[in-house]
Amino acid sequence: MRSAPSGGTMNTLSEWYFGCNWYIKGNDFKLQLGYIHGESNGTVTGGTAKAQADGVRSQMQVNF
Repeated sequence: MRSAPSGGTMNTLSEWYFGCNWYIKGNDFKLQLGYIHGESNGTVTGGTAKAQADGVRSQMQVNF
């Protein structure tokens, strides 16, 4: 996940993405919108640590 917080080794990552597509004119013109949630777990100097990140992703595609 881009620009997400981290710390320690964070060697375990779980990520969920939910989204939808709106095909305005087939695959030639479409809009995409989604929500992403990620959690990483790891250790920092012997203790456990956890980082979470949430974000929204959008994309417009136009084919000529």
